[in-house]
Amino acid sequence: MYLDTNRLNLISHAVGRAVIEISLVDGLISKTALVETLKTLATESQNRSQMSLFYEAAEIVKQGSNTEIIYTDKVGFVGAMSEI
Repeated sequence: MYLDTNRLNLISHAVGRAVIEISLVDGLISKTALVETLKTLATESQNRSQMSLFYEAAEIVKQGSNTEIIYTDKVGFVGAMSEI
């Protein structure tokens, strides 16, 4: 999975929103709860790019360290997220 700075920021925002959603209902923040909340946010979204973003964030949380992410920034740096 390739992520640039903007996409990484959007995914971080999506995960943060899921954490807030869980917190507002006094839920326990766990990997399972995050994945389910992100999937719910995706199905509730009317925007296809947002829907895709929420599903992608859910997949990253679900797979955890098994996710291979290649990070690219605007100046040409390319590296694995584990190197950053």
